[in-house]
Amino acid sequence: MSLVLIYRIKSLRQAGIRLIAGESLIGVSLRLVLEDVRQLIFSVLVSSLLGLGILWYQGALFMATLQLVIIALLLYGLTLAGISTFYIMSNVDNFSNGAELI
Repeated sequence: MSLVLIYRIKSLRQAGIRLIAGESLIGVSLRLVLEDVRQLIFSVLVSSLLGLGILWYQGALFMATLQLVIIALLLYGLTLAGISTFYIMSNVDNFSNGAELI
């Protein structure tokens, strides 16, 4: 959790610098969301390959378990993307109202 917080503080500082440099608010917000989505896609792919490999090794790889693993990882990734988008938008909106980014 602390690594996520450190990463988020770093990205918010970079967003503040980009806003001061003249990049649009939408551009800064979109850049942060796309970076999070790219990382989530990578983690879902790695997790699903690892999980399916373990299930195959144990002999428990059936169509139902395959669907369950993939759907669960996709829902988890979408939830994280939604939380990230909400967090970024709330902080960028605060910055546009005159508050400082962390």
